[in-house]
Amino acid sequence: MSTQQSFLGKYCVHGQSGIDISDLNFFADGTIASMVDLNDCGPNVDHCTDSYNPGIEAALTQDGSQTFGQLLRIDETIAALQNPLSETIAELKYINPLLDVQYIDAADFDANALVSNSIHVVRCSRPGDDLNMGGLANLNNQGGGNDSGADTIAQTITKTGVVDVALGCDFTFDSTIHYEDATFATTSTTRQTVSGSAGVVLGRDDNCADGGEVAIITKGDVRLAAQMQAYDVEMIVAGDVGLASLGNNGDSIHQGTTILAGGDINVTTQHTFSACNETETTLDAKFVLRYVR
Repeated sequence: MSTQQSFLGKYCVHGQSGIDISDLNFFADGTIASMVDLNDCGPNVDHCTDSYNPGIEAALTQDGSQTFGQLLRIDETIAALQNPLSETIAELKYINPLLDVQYIDAADFDANALVSNSIHVVRCSRPGDDLNMGGLANLNNQGGGNDSGADTIAQTITKTGVVDVALGCDFTFDSTIHYEDATFATTSTTRQTVSGSAGVVLGRDDNCADGGEVAIITKGDVRLAAQMQAYDVEMIVAGDVGLASLGNNGDSIHQGTTILAGGDINVTTQHTFSACNETETTLDAKFVLRYVR
């Protein structure tokens, strides 16, 4: 991670192969910076001291007990998300298993047309095709020869209660549609299976109350831009995760965000991570790990 991250509440950062950290990152009381061998805290011993990163000395924990079963079950999870009668769908209270699964070709996909409380399976003709998860929320041309020729983008809209499974497609989010009570999964293995422009909002800003959670499951990598707002978001990522640096309008906010990656997690400048102490993860709730020391 780069500089000026803040970890608040009972938030845990674990690096199975270590944590490489710059300076001026803040670890509040109760946070954990965990790795199998504390000698893997780097790039050198100075960076793992309070003089470089306030609070890190109390946060440092040597631990090898982390489990990564969800990464091994990505294929199983993606298959279950396409079956309205699966246990995985039953755990997602916002899906009505009696509604028909929506099968869509990528060329016909429109995020504005996603049906609430339903499963959507999108087929891609070419691996890595982009699914635009945002876009114009409203086209407001005056008509009658009086319009200015300009498209008007309505204020952001919120879509709730959707499962979207992409067979080979990449998800591209923007700030025009906010998602709550939603799950996105893709079989794509590209370097940007999930990406987003500045200002993406995922999850409901409700101070960690139940409901509104978002899950992301992918066999590839995730790359998200600055000024992201994530509330009760769970990412299960086979590859790498990249969270971009600060833009011009404030920190990226991650409240109750869980990121589990098979590769590296790279965090650049000015992200704030805070824990939701008793919130269960969206998927595999029976496998929730309580970290006690």
